[in-house]
Formats: sequence, C-alpha cells, structure tokens
Amino acid sequence: TAGGSRLTIVVDDVEAIRDSPLEHALVGAKREVLFIVALTTEAVSSIFGGPYVEAKKARRGLVLSPANAMTGTQAFAAAIPKFMLGKTPAGGGVLFRDGEYTPVQVPDIRA
Repeated sequence: TAGGSRLTIVVDDVEAIRDSPLEHALVGAKREVLFIVALTTEAVSSIFGGPYVEAKKARRGLVLSPANAMTGTQAFAAAIPKFMLGKTPAGGGVLFRDGEYTPVQVPDIRA
C-alpha cells in the first residue's frame, strides 16, 4: 500500500463467496485492505470467517430496514433499539458507529 494507506474492497453478497478461493485470497490480504461487505440478515448468524468477519471487527456498519434487535446483536454485539425497528422507507436503516446506532436514510441518487 502506498504511503501507508489501505485499499478498500467492497464485496456485495459476501455469503456467495464463502469457502471459495476468492474468499481465501481476500482474507490473505486482510492486513493491506479494509472491507465493506453486504450480506443478508439471515447470513449474519451463519458466517464465521472471511471478509465479513474482518469488516465486523471494525464495529461499524449499516443495517437497512432492521426488523429485529437480534440482527444488531449478531452483527455488532449490540442490540438495535426497539424504536428504530420496523417499517422504514426504501433505503432507511440504522448506522452503527462508536458503539451507538443512529437512524439514517440512504439517498436515492436516481431521483
């Protein structure tokens, strides 16, 4: 990495590469990169390695349309407050950062 900065790798549907050569290669580079990953809430409780775990260590993330507090507990070891659960508009969710959740709205750039 040039000048001590780390490369950021974005992995959508990270559960799709579980136990693959690509996942192993990404984990092999973990000291040189930062991961941003997307996965289903169902996969949060079933993935125990790979880029998701590396991203989870940063304890920062976004949960879109949180339906239950357990999702936050599984993802960040901190339950999502009940008042932040339930129906949200498209792109609505909660951001976990510095040990706290904040309601957020991801903009629709197509509008």
